[in-house]
Amino acid sequence: MSIVLPWSEFKTYVAEIGPDRGRPLREATRGIAPKRRCGLAMMHRRTFGMPFVAVAVMLALLAGGRLSIGRAQDADEKEAADRLSRYPTDAGLEDHAIADAPFQMAASSGKDFLLLSHCGANGTSAVFSGVTTWDLCFDAVSRYGLIIRLAGFRKSPTAPLMRVLFDARISEIFVPYHAGSPRFFDVSDFNFPLLTLTAADCPRPRLIIGGGKVCREFRDRGLAWKNDGLVRRGLELVLWAVIDAANYNYVIEWAFRDDGSIAGRAGSTGPKLGGPDDTSGHIHNFTWRLDVDLNGAGGDSVHLTRHAENFLVNPSTSADAESLIAVEGGRIWSPTTFNTLEIHDSLLQNGRGRPTAYELVPLRTGTARHTELYTRNDFWVTAFSSTELLAKFLPSYVNGQNVGNADIVMWYTSSAHHENGMRDEDRDTVPLLWTGFELVPQNLFDRTPFHR
Repeated sequence: MSIVLPWSEFKTYVAEIGPDRGRPLREATRGIAPKRRCGLAMMHRRTFGMPFVAVAVMLALLAGGRLSIGRAQDADEKEAADRLSRYPTDAGLEDHAIADAPFQMAASSGKDFLLLSHCGANGTSAVFSGVTTWDLCFDAVSRYGLIIRLAGFRKSPTAPLMRVLFDARISEIFVPYHAGSPRFFDVSDFNFPLLTLTAADCPRPRLIIGGGKVCREFRDRGLAWKNDGLVRRGLELVLWAVIDAANYNYVIEWAFRDDGSIAGRAGSTGPKLGGPDDTSGHIHNFTWRLDVDLNGAGGDSVHLTRHAENFLVNPSTSADAESLIAVEGGRIWSPTTFNTLEIHDSLLQNGRGRPTAYELVPLRTGTARHTELYTRNDFWVTAFSSTELLAKFLPSYVNGQNVGNADIVMWYTSSAHHENGMRDEDRDTVPLLWTGFELVPQNLFDRTPFHR
């Protein structure tokens, strides 16, 4: 038995629901390429009043038939389907569940009791110039790639370890093509595995850790500051891993710096979906979920910063301001207002009595907007929930909860744009195109770090 549906009609009868539902239907549709198959696994689960088309599709599948979407596949699409068929949507889910289990708290009150000992073998640390220290855990898992956990910073040898991150991860990689289709959710709709690294990826003195999936390296990050003859070159501990997402490789990188700052980057590389002659443009939208527990869970507040120029006077003047985000919701980044998010702890101060904060600073080349609602904002702030992990469903996570002086989660989206008619330098393998952000401390130190 076989059913042929117009593509537009088929899309009308599918719904976006949680990625772990519809497993029996997934098994029944093993023969369909995963990027097409995911729609069936997420069909409306109504038994009565189902649209006729949805009922017909399910009956056909139960009878051992196949579903054909009424849109002719060209050679490029067939090649893409062949590549994608090697990546079942439920691959590695068990590994992810095991890795997450000790860290998924029902309430924030238990988060502060987790210690680095919960990391097992996946703990690492770095001491910079005998002064500052980072201690953290990581997990290398399918779907999310490289997750950072329990990251804490010590600003001097005698200072206490200050918690900065409870959990930081990529929560979506959304790839819409310029023609409107395909539109791939490479995190929520798939469990793509991590690549096993080799010495060519991570040569000594770097180390391959995390079961062969993670490269650990120390880097000279260039000039940190200079004052005539006084100079400091910055250092950083870098962990990175690679998600094998069909034709694309996604490099997920975290850098922990000697001055207490953190850099998160994601890069896309690999052959084009339709092969060397593919000229179709697309965008990689990376969204990070950042569970920042500054000085521990709870007591955190987020402010949106902005810069404004006053052109009513000549010469123009300007002012900087910030506003509290009191209730869950999204915010837009503007290049002319230099927006950032600042997260403050209610009790944390430096030695000068100034409140300590971390500032989320975007590193981006543009702003993408799509019909998908979560892409309409660049920043989101939500109350902590261990079950809210996927950015695709962000609008449903926002339900009016207070996020002032609370346990909060920040979400940030940054995009990498591959233009139509790509250059010949992208013909065989598209070189890495990066995007990301920094988390920069504010009033953590009493003076410029490492200045004498």
